[in-house]
Amino acid sequence: MLNSTLKAAAAKTKLASTHTIIRASPVSGVLLIAMLILLCLVVFLYKPSIKTARLQTEKTQFTLEVAGTEEARLRGLSGWQRLTPNTGMLFKFDVPSAACMWMKDMRLSIDIIWLDEANTIVEIAQKVSPETFPKLFCSAKPAKYVLELPAESAKNQSFYVGQTLDVNIP
Repeated sequence: MLNSTLKAAAAKTKLASTHTIIRASPVSGVLLIAMLILLCLVVFLYKPSIKTARLQTEKTQFTLEVAGTEEARLRGLSGWQRLTPNTGMLFKFDVPSAACMWMKDMRLSIDIIWLDEANTIVEIAQKVSPETFPKLFCSAKPAKYVLELPAESAKNQSFYVGQTLDVNIP
């Protein structure tokens, strides 16, 4: 009986000492909560810097997200649900080439406008729909930039091949 009492007392002592080791001080609890709040703020408020360009026409100004890396050019507008009337994307290539575009994972129709190094329109494809995938739309002449704008923008802005656009490119 004494042996079982000693074993029980030893077990309680071991449990108590383990509990003491695990117990955190109130200061460390507050610190942990503060760190979690800070982490949440960083995750939810962090916005990667997105470069934008401006296209100024006689009728309106477009704000264009710049796709200047290979990854950004491959992604393009894929998956976008909509484009507001004065927005779009500018694809920036390292060297002028016969740039080809496609409608992979696109959900909206767009106008595609190819520009040379002087921002002169070399080709226009209007109202290109998602259903055209996997067809490629390529410029016949070398292009340094490609604009993707909401469908009918080229018509509404009276764009034409040979026209030089006022594009502020970063």
